[in-house]
Amino acid sequence: MKRKLMLLSVILLTALQPLFAQRTISGVVLAEEDNEPQIGATVRVKGTDVATTTDLSGNFTINVPEGSTTLVITSLGLSKQEVEIGASDVIEVKLKVDLLRLDDVLITALGIPKEEKALGYSAQSIGGTDLVNSGEVNVIQSLSAKSAGVQITSSAGTPGASSKILLRGNATFTGENQPLIIVDGVPIDNSTENTVGKDYAFNERLGGVNNSNRALDINPDDIESVTVLKGPAAAALYGVRAGNGAIIITTKRGKMVDGGIKATYSYNVDFSMVNKLPKFQHTYAQGSGGGEIDGDGNAVAEGVFITGDPGPDNVWFTDDDVSSGTSAVWGPTISSLGITPVDNVDRFFQTGVSHTHNVSLTGGGEGGTFRLSFNRMDQEGMVPNTNFARTSVRLTTDARLSKKISIGGTANYVNSGGLKAQNGSNLSGVALGLFRTPDSFDLLGGGGENGYTLPNNQTPHQYFLFYDNSYWTVYENPFTDNINRIMGNVYFKYKPVEWFDIDYRVGTDYYTDNRKQIFAYGSWEPVNAPDGQIEENTITYKELYSDLLLNFNHKFNDNLRGGLTIGGNLNDRLSKNSYSRGRNFSIPYGYYNLGNTTDLYTDENSSRIRSSAIFFDANLDYKSMLFIQLTSRTEWSSTFGEEKKYFSYPSFNTSFVFSELIGENKIFSFGKVRYAFAQAGISPPVYSNQTVFRAPIFTDGFTDGLSFPYLGQNGIGNTSLNIVGNPALKPERINGHEVGADIRLWGGRLNLDYTYYHQTTKDIILEQPVATSSGFRTIFNNAGEMVNKGHELVISAVFVRKKAFVCNVYGNFHRNLNEVTKLA
Repeated sequence: MKRKLMLLSVILLTALQPLFAQRTISGVVLAEEDNEPQIGATVRVKGTDVATTTDLSGNFTINVPEGSTTLVITSLGLSKQEVEIGASDVIEVKLKVDLLRLDDVLITALGIPKEEKALGYSAQSIGGTDLVNSGEVNVIQSLSAKSAGVQITSSAGTPGASSKILLRGNATFTGENQPLIIVDGVPIDNSTENTVGKDYAFNERLGGVNNSNRALDINPDDIESVTVLKGPAAAALYGVRAGNGAIIITTKRGKMVDGGIKATYSYNVDFSMVNKLPKFQHTYAQGSGGGEIDGDGNAVAEGVFITGDPGPDNVWFTDDDVSSGTSAVWGPTISSLGITPVDNVDRFFQTGVSHTHNVSLTGGGEGGTFRLSFNRMDQEGMVPNTNFARTSVRLTTDARLSKKISIGGTANYVNSGGLKAQNGSNLSGVALGLFRTPDSFDLLGGGGENGYTLPNNQTPHQYFLFYDNSYWTVYENPFTDNINRIMGNVYFKYKPVEWFDIDYRVGTDYYTDNRKQIFAYGSWEPVNAPDGQIEENTITYKELYSDLLLNFNHKFNDNLRGGLTIGGNLNDRLSKNSYSRGRNFSIPYGYYNLGNTTDLYTDENSSRIRSSAIFFDANLDYKSMLFIQLTSRTEWSSTFGEEKKYFSYPSFNTSFVFSELIGENKIFSFGKVRYAFAQAGISPPVYSNQTVFRAPIFTDGFTDGLSFPYLGQNGIGNTSLNIVGNPALKPERINGHEVGADIRLWGGRLNLDYTYYHQTTKDIILEQPVATSSGFRTIFNNAGEMVNKGHELVISAVFVRKKAFVCNVYGNFHRNLNEVTKLA
């Protein structure tokens, strides 16, 4: 790490030093239709990385290296223009309106930039500004509704809650269905891990807290653009990690600016409130004994319980001590008991608020540029005593050591975490006790200092014997997590001649997640630890990734151009999980330490995946009208069975811009049809090609069961999981076909993009049953098949574009049909 930081420091110093003789050019960029200055337009020296942006008046100043003769000016919504540098050092540039944006470039698989019109598959780009404007803390959630075929599911409204993303439906049973996430060419982890011991006998997803997905660590303000690669054709170059598509994130980089360094600051505040609550009745108390009610709902006599709606002819339970009853039945009216009703649910939730501060510095010289950003986000939840905070520091540098050699890199440190509350179907879940408490019982009426305890300030004040008071849950049973993460990369680019260059990139994603869960003495969860419990969990993840790309470009003649990229990839992923639990506190209150417990348990597991690959990407461009792309990736992985050493994943796509055959007209501005076929994969679960040893657990589904260590003895066995590993296991393979059309009318004022896809997942890995006389119950096997097919439609329109007012409309529709067509 020290070496990487030293290298980035050298790059930064280099970026601030002029390397070549230069000429200073200044000017102004205007819109041709109204002569309005263009703020933030990019002015770049053609063939170099030297660039700057215009100020609030549309003015710019740029130092042009010796030998450079052309400036390239671009601005959102306006056409790109190349300007020859003449004798004058002052120029004026007027850009025409360009709603078609045919020259837009998308960052595709392996970071390869391609013109949007050349793509033979569906891919959508989303600007970083759109993500920030959504106001979402989680960058995954900010993608919601911005691309057809993308389904975002937010698991809860609590701070730090996870969000899940699916592209074109589920593609597998046992593996991960979310897409691969790439940041500046390097994959990052987006897993959501639960904290639970191996001896846990129940479904771990029914309780606990809502843990974060790790893409939450990305600062949206650092993002320049996001490309959504939805199908196998778009993501095939990523091999066995691309079966569910890919999300390509490109972050902001440094730019030359007038004055050397540009500083920006932004502040954002968001408020969140519960949108809707279930309807509750506020008239009747709970019942628990036995009695009859009159027409006014008052108890008048003992009787037998009868179910039904409240009324004078029905008999109801009552109880002198309303605080010890159960909400399963109706009781007398609350007013007849002399009790003031309390709306516990409405009072419990609060207004959540988040504050986000973002500071960035950008600048440099013709020798290189840099960008340094700092982001701090603090979020208080709608559930009391829940919060999430994120601090992010990111440094990006790019330097030109010579006309042929460029180097650069990024280092991003993130600290995140906060307080989470119990949820789901567990006795300490916030909603379980809250929604089942009637208005005749005040959750804050216990008489203790904080209201949710009895006068001794130590015993919980609870309505129902087996449900923790919701306030007790959030204040006495907290879950805390603290994540420290480093993401970054270093690249080297050598361009000896105009038609050939070499790119090498190595990057890492490394984090530790330290967690602590407390269940105070007197809590009902967990039921087997009445004297309290503490859990400590450390999750470590480390990925090392490198790509080597050899890029060739050749112009055969005025009508035909071609390109070829060949390369290789090495990848190493290591995961570790250490879990410790202590039950029954010796000192009951206030001392939450593993050393203060009498019943200790611990377990640890780790996994490692190593893979390597070689690949190529070949493309042809005929008259900027017909485009053909062919790719293939051959991959080796430690998760493959020993009998299946490697697998190859080909793809083919083509697009035809038929509007080139139509003469200029005012209505039909652009039209393209496309077709793509590809194969991509889903890697087998780690170690599923082996029969592994593990401490056994035996349970009936109702009790905690029996597990090792048992009575002071430890034990492991290769039948502990009841699953046989399969040395012949191979990756799941997705075959995808898609066709589509892109139509743009009236100069881009109305645009339609349609896609139909049909994707078949073969060799799906299942736990296939085997005879239990073998000592096992199942075997991992490639034995399933699934089909996803559907339609995607994107419509955008520019209704008004005036000097002081612009009205744009965007909408998308998608429909996915999923069918399992084969099982073991």
